[in-house]
Amino acid sequence: MRSFFIKSSRGGLLLACALFLSALLPGCQRSLPKDMQETLQGEAARMEDGETVFLWRDIFSDESYRLSDGTVLLSIRSHSWPWNTSVSGLRGFEGMSETAQQAVKSYFEEQGTLYDWDIQLSAAYADYRQCLKEAKKPEASAFQSHPVWQEAFPTSETERFTAFCISLMLPKDSHYDGTINERRFSLLFDRQTGERIDAFSLFSVPEKEAAQALFECCSGSDTNAPSRAEFIRLLRPEYICWYPDALEIYFPPDLFSDFADGWVAYIPFSDLADILRPWALPSMEELPASSPA
Repeated sequence: MRSFFIKSSRGGLLLACALFLSALLPGCQRSLPKDMQETLQGEAARMEDGETVFLWRDIFSDESYRLSDGTVLLSIRSHSWPWNTSVSGLRGFEGMSETAQQAVKSYFEEQGTLYDWDIQLSAAYADYRQCLKEAKKPEASAFQSHPVWQEAFPTSETERFTAFCISLMLPKDSHYDGTINERRFSLLFDRQTGERIDAFSLFSVPEKEAAQALFECCSGSDTNAPSRAEFIRLLRPEYICWYPDALEIYFPPDLFSDFADGWVAYIPFSDLADILRPWALPSMEELPASSPA
């Protein structure tokens, strides 16, 4: 298994990313200084039944949304962005021209978060109320704080482009039982201009033919793969995640009726040599040191 490490300017190891895992989980819990200070930011929301939710923020800028009794409904990690995240062996955001950096930063700032804060808070509060209702005693409630985090980091680069992955973690169901679903999306930017690059332009064949070839590579090793028609119809450029020596097809949860938790497949570039443009591949000198040849 090939891995590389992601660090954030917040300091310390943020995420150890296994290239072929179906989820990139930085972990829900962290060891924090005993003297860590949390600051009350004030009232964040008023629920329909009149209950007040307060916002607290810690020294990492992580946010927690709490009731007056201290119950944490929703925990949101401080988001990491391409300009404050690095991957061992990749220049990433820093390896792009100043013009490209400005364009990438503008894109991510305009895009913002990929989740709806109101929906996440409402779901957490509804879960809290339901758990209280079902508990024989309030202290026996099964409620757990709902976690949310979003991270963006580079995954590959060539002389022409830099590939970034956006990873969004959300509770799998409205009743949070410790299970998290990941949704991740790949974006390619020209290293000099910062313009978005369509992933299908990296193939030397038309889009439909490329999709068919990707399906053949995936279905050959997975008897539970989606049907050919579904695969080709639903495949989008952002579902093609680029890594130094492979690409990954990642369909997010709930896209297919038969794959509620999502579906992922890994394809080595060696299997795609006939349909990939030469500039789509990093040179050997560009491969991360932690990624075996």
